[in-house]
Amino acid sequence: MDNRTCILVGTLATAALGGLACNGARFSLLGGRQDGGGGTGGVPAPDGGADTAAIGGAPAGAGGPAGQGGQAGLVKFVPVDPKISRLWRWQACGSIPPTTASALQAIFPPTGDALAVLYDDGRVLLHPRQEGAAPKMLRPAGGRPTSIAFSLDGANLAEVAAGVVRLRDVATGATVRNMKVNGSCTGDAVRFSAEGTHVLAWDRQSLCVWQTSDGALVGQFAGNFSSAGMKNGRILTAEFGNPPIVKSWSLGGLDQTQVTLEVPAGKRLPDVSTTPAQGGLWISPRGDTFSGPLSDVVNGLSPGETFATLWSADGTLLGSFRIPDTLAFNPYAYSGSGALALLGNEVFDVASNTHWTNTAVDDELLSSIDETGVLVAGLSYVDQLHNMAATGENGNPSARHLFGSLLQSADTPSISQTLLSISPDGSRLATGTANAAGYPLLWRVAADFSASAPVRTVGQALPMEVSFSPSTREVLFSGDGWGIYSADDGTYLYGVPPPPDVPETGCWSSTARFSSSGRWLAIGKRGAQMGLVARNDLHEITVLPIAHCESRASFNRDDSLVAMSGPEVYRTSDWSLVWPAQIIAEPPRSGQNGIRDFFRDAQFAPGDQALLVSRCDVPAGVSGCAHELRAVSDGALIQKLPEINGTRARFSGEGNWIVSGNTALHVPTSETVVFDPAATLSTFAPNGDIIAVLADSTLARYCRTP
Repeated sequence: MDNRTCILVGTLATAALGGLACNGARFSLLGGRQDGGGGTGGVPAPDGGADTAAIGGAPAGAGGPAGQGGQAGLVKFVPVDPKISRLWRWQACGSIPPTTASALQAIFPPTGDALAVLYDDGRVLLHPRQEGAAPKMLRPAGGRPTSIAFSLDGANLAEVAAGVVRLRDVATGATVRNMKVNGSCTGDAVRFSAEGTHVLAWDRQSLCVWQTSDGALVGQFAGNFSSAGMKNGRILTAEFGNPPIVKSWSLGGLDQTQVTLEVPAGKRLPDVSTTPAQGGLWISPRGDTFSGPLSDVVNGLSPGETFATLWSADGTLLGSFRIPDTLAFNPYAYSGSGALALLGNEVFDVASNTHWTNTAVDDELLSSIDETGVLVAGLSYVDQLHNMAATGENGNPSARHLFGSLLQSADTPSISQTLLSISPDGSRLATGTANAAGYPLLWRVAADFSASAPVRTVGQALPMEVSFSPSTREVLFSGDGWGIYSADDGTYLYGVPPPPDVPETGCWSSTARFSSSGRWLAIGKRGAQMGLVARNDLHEITVLPIAHCESRASFNRDDSLVAMSGPEVYRTSDWSLVWPAQIIAEPPRSGQNGIRDFFRDAQFAPGDQALLVSRCDVPAGVSGCAHELRAVSDGALIQKLPEINGTRARFSGEGNWIVSGNTALHVPTSETVVFDPAATLSTFAPNGDIIAVLADSTLARYCRTP
C-alpha cells in the first residue's frame, strides 16, 4: 500500500506526523495513534479518554465559576469510521430570508402582545410574540408613512406622511378613510383622541385635527409641537422651548390655557429645544398625563442627574425617577392605552399610582410598553441605514428578541459576511459583516431552523472573529477591539475598545478566542504578538511573539498546546515554542489578488493530530484562499487542500470533513460535496449539520443524512 492509499483510507501520512512509515504505526484524523501509543508533539494523550471540548464537538458539561464563561465539563471525543462518514450528504432543512427594510417605529397595540412595526418600505407588520410565527400585514409596501398609531380600542390604525392622514381597519388592513388634505397641515406624528372620534397630526410647525367619522378637518394650530393628545374635546399639547410649554386647548382654539408644571425644589425643566436627545415632553395616548425630564440644579446650573417625570394633565407631579446612565435617549413611553407610563426603567400605573422596575429596559428598548408592563419594545441599531425592531420581557433576559435577519442591500453584499459561528451546544449562532458601520448579531437557534431569531446586535464594530465559551455562557466578539457578552441575551460583560490610532505597522484588527476549557483567552495585539489572558480575573499571563499580526489562535482539546496562524505552536505548560525554530515577523500585506489577509487561521483537528492552516494572501491567479494540513509535532506539510477555497474553513465534530464556502471536503478520500452552489460562508453544527450564508444573505441549515 502506497502513501497515497494510506491517506485515502483515512490516515494521515505518518512520515509528516512522526516519521513512521505507512506500514508502521499510523495516525488518523479520528484521533490517537492506531497502535495505542501516546499523543503527538510531546503532549500526553488524554487519560482514560476523558477529552476536553473539541472543535465543533458535543455540548459541554456543567459550566465553571458563576459569572464567568467557566470551564466546560469533559467532552468525549467520538471518532467515526471514514467509510461511514464518506456516505454523509446534506439536504436543505430550513432557511431564514434576508431583511430588506429598516424598522422606523415599533409599538404595542392596546390589546394583545403582538408588536406593530413600521418599515421604511411602507409596510406595517404585526409580529406575534411567538418566535417564528408569521406576521400579519397591516399595510402593504409603498408610500411610506412617517408614523403610525392605534385607536385605544385597537380597531383602527392611523398613519401620516407630511400631513396626509389615512385610517386603516386592523382586522383587514383595508383603508377606512382618508382625512381631508390641507397644505397647512405638515405633521409627521399621529395619534387618535382617547374616544377615537378624532385623529391628530403634528410637527414643529403645525397641529391639525380631523373627525374620524367623515375625515373633515376641524382644527388647525401653529406651534413648535413635540407631542399632542385629546380627551373629552380638549387638546393637550407640548411645545419645545426653554422651558417647554404645555397647553390645554378647546377644539376651536379660542379657549387655551397654559399648564403650570409642578417642579420640586432643586429641580428644573431642561431646555429640550437645545437638547434633542431628550425629545421634548410626551403626551399620553389618552390625553390625561404627560412625561418629560427634570434635572438637578446645582449653583443655578443643571449638571447633575436627570429624572424621568410624570405629570397629570393639570400639571400635578405624579412621579419622578432617576434615569440610569445607559438610558440617555428619550427614556419615556406609554402603553397603547396610556394606562401605563414607562419612565426610564420604571413602569408607572396611572390609575393606582404604583410603580415597579422593568429589568428588560435598555438603551434600545424604550419606545413602547405593553398593557401588562412586562414587555418593552424599541429599535436596535444594525448599521447606519438599518434598524430592527426589538422586544424584551421583564425578568426574563432569554426572551429578548429582534425582528429581522441578515441584511440584503447594496451596502451589505453577502461577500462582506465575515462571521458565522455556532455555540458548542448548538443553541446560539453569531453572524457579522465587515461593514464598518454595522454590528454583528447574536442568534437563538430554534429546533425548526427557520424559526431561529436574532437576540441582539452586539456593539462590536468591524467584527472579524467570534468565539463561544465551552459552556456556551459567554461569547467573545473581536475586530476593532474586543468584548465579552452573555451568550444568553447579548448583555455586555467586559471588553477593551480599540486604541485611538492605528499603529504604524498597519495592524488595526484584534482577534480573540476562548481556550478549549474556557480557562484562557488568546487575544491578538496590534502587532506581531498574541496575549494570553486568564478568564477568571482577565489578567495577562504572557505575551507570545508571532509571525503575523491580525493573527488567530486555537487550542488543542486539553489546552496543552496553542497554535497561532503564522503558523506556530506553543506549549502552555511553560509557553515555550514547539515550532518553528525561530519566529520571523512579517509585515501585513495583501495578496497579489488584492485580498487582505484578515482571515489567516490555524485550527487543531478534533483528534489533535493535524493543524488546518488557512491564508488568503494567495498569489495572483489563485481564486479565494488556500488551506492545508500540517503536522502538530513539527509543522511539516501533510496535505494541501485545493478542493476548498473559501475565506473560512471548519472541521466537522469527528474531524473527517472540512467545510468552506459551498463545499464540504471529506479529508480521508479528498472527495467533495457541493451542498449549495449559492453558499458563501459555512460552518458545521455540533450534530454534523451545516449552517451557511448564501449569496443573497439568506441564512440556511443543511441537515446531514444518513
